[in-house]
Amino acid sequence: DGVDSFNLVFAIKACVGLGLLENGMLIHGLAMKHGLDKDAYVAPSLVEMYAQFGTMENAQKVFDEIPGRNSLLWGVLMKGYLKYSKEPEVFRLFYLMRDTGLTLDALTLICLAKACGNIFAGKEGR
Repeated sequence: DGVDSFNLVFAIKACVGLGLLENGMLIHGLAMKHGLDKDAYVAPSLVEMYAQFGTMENAQKVFDEIPGRNSLLWGVLMKGYLKYSKEPEVFRLFYLMRDTGLTLDALTLICLAKACGNIFAGKEGR
């Protein structure tokens, strides 16, 4: 029926680009129906989609349901929290990620550096 992780990722990204959260949620449902919502490519796209639309609770829920999370998935969620100035969440995720034994990737390091910079800038501005 043409539903695969490749097509789902592009459909999710199109929904984000067009500002169509409801359509993105329908695609999420389709991914679930086909057992692809936990796919290594689809899951980060879903987390990023929900984060882009400001629904971090949905992004966190998708993240929480993924077994064996990879560095990309952690970084995408951190990036989402960073977008909404939730630096404590970025650090919370970093500590949890570190406890799993995963190594930091470029996205994770960038998120941590920006979170540190934001906190430092906030203290300097007071």
